[in-house]
Amino acid sequence: MLQNNQLICLIDKVKKRDDKSFSLLISEFKYLIFSVYSKYRGWFYLPKQDLLANIISCFWEVLIEYDIEKTKEENVRHYISVALFQKVYNLLITFYSHKEIYTDKILGEVKKENIRYFVDDLLSYLSRNFDELSCNIFRDYYVDGLSQKEISERYNISQSFISLSLKKMKSFLREKFYDNIQFLL
Repeated sequence: MLQNNQLICLIDKVKKRDDKSFSLLISEFKYLIFSVYSKYRGWFYLPKQDLLANIISCFWEVLIEYDIEKTKEENVRHYISVALFQKVYNLLITFYSHKEIYTDKILGEVKKENIRYFVDDLLSYLSRNFDELSCNIFRDYYVDGLSQKEISERYNISQSFISLSLKKMKSFLREKFYDNIQFLL
C-alpha cells in the first residue's frame, strides 16, 4: 500500500501524461474500482466493458482534478474514493438514464415492427391454406385482440365456428412451426 506522499507524486506524474504512473494507481485502487463497478453494475442497460471503461475514465478525471492545495495530504485516498463514486454516479444519471429511455423507445418500436412483419408473414402463409374468413378471424383475435363475441358480431357467425376455426389454424401452425411459434399460441 502506497503512502499518501507517494500517491500525490504518482498523481502529479499522471497529470504529465505518465501511463506507468496511471497503471500503478489503477493497481493501488483496484478494490475501489471494483467497489464502484459492483455498486453501479445493473443500474442501466450498459455492457460490463463499457461500465468499466467509464469508471477508469472517471478515475483518470478524478486524478487530473486532484488539487493538493484544496485537499490535505492525509485525505488523498478519501478524496479519490468519494470523487470517483460521485463522478461515476453523475455520468450514469446524466447520460445513460436519458440514453436508456431513448433506446428503450427505439427498441420497443423495432420489436413491434418485427412482430408485425412476423404476423404478416404468418397470415400470408395461412391465407394459402385457409379461406379468407378464417384468416380474418385469426387476425382479429390474435393481432387486433378482439373477443370471439366481437368477431361473431362483426361477421355475423357463431362463436362455436370462430372457436373451431381458431383451433384448426392453431393446430395447423403447431404442426408446421411448433418450435418457432409455441410461445405465441
